[in-house]
Amino acid sequence: MNDPNEKANEGSLIITKYGKGNFVYTGLVFFRELPAGVSGAYRLFVNLLSLPQNK
Repeated sequence: MNDPNEKANEGSLIITKYGKGNFVYTGLVFFRELPAGVSGAYRLFVNLLSLPQNK
């Protein structure tokens, strides 16, 4: 993830299956981005919440 004209950073999101669900780790600061109305943060957050469950 990076802004235009910046070096790409790796490792902002890790997702793994765990039990009957998923474990998600992110280095992103949703507690700042969501109240600020960052549309990309909302899209990513909703996509993370809608990950399919393991059966």
